[in-house]
Amino acid sequence: MLKPVEFKMPPQVEKMRSEGEIDGVLYYLEYVLGKIFSIGSKEYYDNISSSYAKFCKGLKEIKKFNKQRGKNHKLKFLDVGCGLGIKPLLAKFANFESYGIDLNPDYCAIATSLGIEVECVNALEYQKYNLFDVIYWYLPIKKPLKEFDLELKIFKEANSGAILYPICSYLPVYGCFDHWTGETREGYNPTDDGWCIHEWETGTHSLGNTVSRFFYKT
Repeated sequence: MLKPVEFKMPPQVEKMRSEGEIDGVLYYLEYVLGKIFSIGSKEYYDNISSSYAKFCKGLKEIKKFNKQRGKNHKLKFLDVGCGLGIKPLLAKFANFESYGIDLNPDYCAIATSLGIEVECVNALEYQKYNLFDVIYWYLPIKKPLKEFDLELKIFKEANSGAILYPICSYLPVYGCFDHWTGETREGYNPTDDGWCIHEWETGTHSLGNTVSRFFYKT
């Protein structure tokens, strides 16, 4: 059983966190990563920090968006395939009520040691997606068809007031095909089920331009 990891935030970061300033948690990010990872080059940490900084911007946009919709309550955040629990930890720092699910018991133990409420469960069998205000995922299943099935399940089972925040979604409107097995999935367009798309930032990637976005219902 892992002992809980104690994180004592510097006063200025604690003040930012208590005021809901997500940017403040970024000052604390390197320390958190250093606590979790015992090895790694400076370049390794810099690359991770860039990814998590983008994630924190997404949290900030979600809070801003919900405030504009008149929803000021503390949001319940779920990371599907939370791994070591770093993103739920950042969401917790940003005043979200933070949860995670993962299939790997070792990852779940580490995430739990960080103070995150984690359930060790197969995401395809999880039955509580309707309980959350924000559901985030970043390809938790590496097999395309199963990932497609998972994302479809989340879109179908999330409550109508939820915000869905996927990265690299496997839900193209034209469907999905497994070259190894020959299996296919019919296309699914979330907008046909009443989901709207909110975009807030564009960027570049080796494969082309990228857009930061999440889904919501009016």
